[in-house]
Amino acid sequence: MRVLCISLFFLGLIGCQEITYQAPQPKGVNSLAEIPEALRGHYLLPEDNRAIRDTLVVEAHTYFALSDKGDKRVLGDSLLLRYYKGYYFINLYNNPEWLVRAMRLEANGDIAYFMLGAEEKEFPTFIKNFGREITVDSSVVRGKKLYQIDPTPAQLLGLLKKGHFRQVAVLKRIQITP
Repeated sequence: MRVLCISLFFLGLIGCQEITYQAPQPKGVNSLAEIPEALRGHYLLPEDNRAIRDTLVVEAHTYFALSDKGDKRVLGDSLLLRYYKGYYFINLYNNPEWLVRAMRLEANGDIAYFMLGAEEKEFPTFIKNFGREITVDSSVVRGKKLYQIDPTPAQLLGLLKKGHFRQVAVLKRIQITP
């Protein structure tokens, strides 16, 4: 069950609606075969109304919550990690769309974590304003309306730098993996 919570954290926050992608991002950038050493280690997960905070463990090919060591997310065809101009991008295939998160390694070893979306009540205004910046396609799949973009790598980086991706968490490094 905790891996579901970890996946929801990495895929998005409950109560948020987001922009998804037609393909892994940034386009044309190769996926990493393993998680770089600089990212490996133990991180304190943001509080989720539990009395005890959990720890995220990041290894060469997987990540997992310490409380659920048996359930690991492994890099592969549906979970990709890419690096582009100072940012790491987590791509997760969620048929028929790709969910993408951006991460930036801070000088102190912490990880700043970003997503492109808004709280559900703010999403209509967000999508209207965002649509002035880049073309947004929409479709209905299984009764749910999806909003997708297909940016170039430069456009994706521009969206980050203009603040369209919002920082949703800081993962505090508590230990480097040997």
